[in-house]
Amino acid sequence: MSLGKELSPSNWRPLETRMRETGRPVSLCADFMWMWREHGIEFYKHIDTRRYLLLDSEQRCWRHGEQGLEPADFENEFRRVTERI
Repeated sequence: MSLGKELSPSNWRPLETRMRETGRPVSLCADFMWMWREHGIEFYKHIDTRRYLLLDSEQRCWRHGEQGLEPADFENEFRRVTERI
């Protein structure tokens, strides 16, 4: 696993898989831009809110906390990032 920022290739699989697993249409991925991968975590930026959704290769969700990256609840993060209920 690389520890630095990787700018390619883009990896949509974690986000696409999470959309399917939560019953959301995969077409919602079009609302995001893949930005980079760092420490094995994919950084997806929402086009409208400009907020980041962070997912690793196991579709686990992460967020920035006081001590750095920490596990997060996907549903809470998805709502925060997209401003969707």
